[in-house]
Amino acid sequence: MKQTHAMLLIIAVTLFVLAFPAGAAGQGRVGSGYKLTIFVDEGRGELNGHVFVGLTAGETTVYAGFYAKDKSWGKPLLKKGGGEVRNDAERASGCEWDVKQTYNISRAGYENALKAVLDWENEGLPWALSHHCGDFAETVARMAGVDVRLGQHLTGRNRPGLFGEYLRDNGGEVSVKAFDVNNRVGTNIYVGRGDRVLFGAAGSVLLGPNVGESGPEGITHFLLGILPVRIDPIYSPFPEIPHGSLLGRIRTPGAGKWTGWFVIGAGGEMIATNSGVLELDVNDNVPEDNRGRFRVGVKVCKAQ
Repeated sequence: MKQTHAMLLIIAVTLFVLAFPAGAAGQGRVGSGYKLTIFVDEGRGELNGHVFVGLTAGETTVYAGFYAKDKSWGKPLLKKGGGEVRNDAERASGCEWDVKQTYNISRAGYENALKAVLDWENEGLPWALSHHCGDFAETVARMAGVDVRLGQHLTGRNRPGLFGEYLRDNGGEVSVKAFDVNNRVGTNIYVGRGDRVLFGAAGSVLLGPNVGESGPEGITHFLLGILPVRIDPIYSPFPEIPHGSLLGRIRTPGAGKWTGWFVIGAGGEMIATNSGVLELDVNDNVPEDNRGRFRVGVKVCKAQ
């Protein structure tokens, strides 16, 4: 008997739905606890991305995406072996998406969407440019009552890039937010305890007329004529780290001006040990004369 992770999870969720009273969810009205979320990994820097969906009933969400069984590039592009539905919960929890959008749906829409997922699993059709992850997501969305209208493209309908553009143009939530930093910046990003926060930074800042230019890792010396001169620690709020380093903190209520800061540098990731709003800054006591910017990307993966 054929079994897949997706099938087992869908069956479990279907049983949950049958036990989920309509009265407890507002008689199945739109916005009464049933939701559809479309996730898009736009595949930047890669040959392809991925589109998958999350179907929520109350506190339970099932994630599903459509894949080619045979990923060999030796297969013809128009027919890459059989297709299968897989459980994409790890992609969702690992923030493996660039843009997403959540829609409130009815109970009937939820049940129809689940049926669409099962139908795609049972059809056994091959993965192809006309039958792939984007088509799967669009089918599920329309069965849920969400009218997704994607345009045509020479490389095939509903490719991840096209789906990503559609969600961005229609109010989708992007996973990476970018900020220009050469002074203190409040991001308005709320970070919860246990969330994973990823950073990436590039660019340069001219740290005043006498110090010179720095990348996000900061500098310890500047040139006076031909001799390197150590930067006076008095110019840095944190003299133990390089002057001009990119800093961050999760600001909690009542925190002092220089409380809770950590070094970001060119990037990395951290698990938040407290909850608050993310701030960015430069290790410089006189930021008013700074010119240029660090371009900082921030991605928050919520703790499950």
